[in-house]
Amino acid sequence: MNEKEATSRILKKRALLLSRQPVTTKTEIETIDVIVFFLGEEKYAIEATFLKGIQPLKNFTFLPGLPPFIKGIASFFGVLYTIIDLKSYLKIHDEKKETQRQLLIIEHPKLKICFLIDQILKFKSIDKNDIQTDLTGIKGFEKGIIKGITAETEIILEPEKILQDQGLTGGFEQKQIGG
Repeated sequence: MNEKEATSRILKKRALLLSRQPVTTKTEIETIDVIVFFLGEEKYAIEATFLKGIQPLKNFTFLPGLPPFIKGIASFFGVLYTIIDLKSYLKIHDEKKETQRQLLIIEHPKLKICFLIDQILKFKSIDKNDIQTDLTGIKGFEKGIIKGITAETEIILEPEKILQDQGLTGGFEQKQIGG
């Protein structure tokens, strides 16, 4: 074998070694950003991607004849939003006096909705691998509206699953007039 062939063979070996994907034992951490809030004494969270804004509960219109968890409607950004009281929806009984409650304005293509909460605690990132999905015994588990629970006992809600709940319509689905 001449010198040219030997150099070519060495270069091919090097190119082959360099083209291989490095084997790593480290896995990438996948996180989700959430807003953590109180409902009574419990900590809950929703993914921040669903959040359009946060407003104090004031200047809303009560609508009689609707399910008790529908607090009423409010106008934000020139749009009417339905206010869902998450504490009432999840059947959380709280003996303490309600203070300044807040609205989480949820971004959804089909529904304009706000979740009424007690108090915002913080924004944070959570490692998806740290979310426990065995949810037996947690309120809302049976409805499929809970994504999981964190190590800090924050219950992560699924806003889209809540919005798909037939109970939200309260039997007032859209009806055609004159049909």
